[in-house]
Amino acid sequence: MSINSVLERNKELFWNIIGSFGVKGLAMVVNILCLPAYIDYFPNQIILGVWFTIISVLNWVLTFDLGIGNGLRNLIVNPLSNNDYNKVKEYISTAYVTIGAICLSLSFIFYFSVKFLNWNEILNISSDLINSNTLTNSILLILLAVLLQLFLRLIVSILYALQKTAISNSISLISNSLILIFLLTYKEEDVSIALTSLSLVYIFAINIPLVIASLFVFVFTNLKKSRPNINFYRREYSSSIVKLGLMFLTIQISLLIINSTNEFVIAKFYSPKDVVSYQAYFKIFSAYLLFFSLLTIPIWSAITKAFEENRILWIRKIYNYLNMVGILFIVLIVTTIFFFKEIISIWIGTGIVEIEFSTTILVGVYYMIMIFIYSANCVANGISKLKPQLIINIFAAVLKIPLIIVLSKYYEHWNIVIIVNIIIMFPALIIQPFQNKKELNNKIIELNNYGN
Repeated sequence: MSINSVLERNKELFWNIIGSFGVKGLAMVVNILCLPAYIDYFPNQIILGVWFTIISVLNWVLTFDLGIGNGLRNLIVNPLSNNDYNKVKEYISTAYVTIGAICLSLSFIFYFSVKFLNWNEILNISSDLINSNTLTNSILLILLAVLLQLFLRLIVSILYALQKTAISNSISLISNSLILIFLLTYKEEDVSIALTSLSLVYIFAINIPLVIASLFVFVFTNLKKSRPNINFYRREYSSSIVKLGLMFLTIQISLLIINSTNEFVIAKFYSPKDVVSYQAYFKIFSAYLLFFSLLTIPIWSAITKAFEENRILWIRKIYNYLNMVGILFIVLIVTTIFFFKEIISIWIGTGIVEIEFSTTILVGVYYMIMIFIYSANCVANGISKLKPQLIINIFAAVLKIPLIIVLSKYYEHWNIVIIVNIIIMFPALIIQPFQNKKELNNKIIELNNYGN
């Protein structure tokens, strides 16, 4: 089957991917502009490092959705294909009621927890730079933003199931654009006021686009027949959503420990200032993974549909195409490694953050590995065969912090965080593709036996 014939049979998927690339291209430009804007907004890099760490840590709360979003995404694909909007309404209503109850519970737990913790000590920052009341209040404001996002972002999973990824990707573009506009237009010398003001803006910037997307889907699309209603909550559907979602949740928590603890670990064991350097590497190289995910996100739901329809050969071909595109991304990453210092100089200026070639290589290698892991996980997620991914990620998450503690005794640079990430994720590069091949072969054998 040629690429042209694949595109002809999957026009909606193709144009959705193209639209996503356009939106994410703009999002990347905004994201790149944000770091120098942040540096200008918080001239003291220790305070900026604390801001990045707070956002990173509090975004951990998003994993407390019990994987409901991903569970809902997979479960509504079949009824959507059959135009069974009543069943879709029951699934969506059940998901919203369940996640709403979780958000209310978490709001009480986290509110009182935040109040009693010493955040200056946790974030390794002197109270002379940021007083404890300001820091606590800012954390509470960001926590409010994240809890609202936890509830509202179910719409993103629904958009993925509808294969409307271009629309879902525009949500983060709008959010980051609003934050960038604020950073460029508002200036405040008082650190306490600056931090509190940015925290308030964060609440609206993150959640208003989600509200608009929800109104769009439930008012102007066919899903107006399936808009959430508490009377359509079904306890048995809650069990099925949560059962599948819990596997996704465990994977999410593992990935959270692997990917989202870097800022916290660097700030705690080294310095919040080093977090700013890490962000420079992260924002450039993660852009490649972000763009690659634009392929995997819509293809995930397309694979779910194809697996339901027993189109296994199609899944194999799409998997091969993903890996071919992955090789092109590797070439781009290698090129970036050699010109990284020049890129940083043009982006934020010379001497503002410390750039080392060894760190550049390590970060580049890590994202090369993650490109092919994303490709393999896209297939595994689409066919809901999550056990290998689950085991690999749990193993990696358990090993990460102990490995960093042990190896940091012999290596006094935050590079160790990246080295450990490479070590713990490498097994997935081998095991997940092998498991995918095994699952698809077993499905073909099953279909052949059924046909006979």
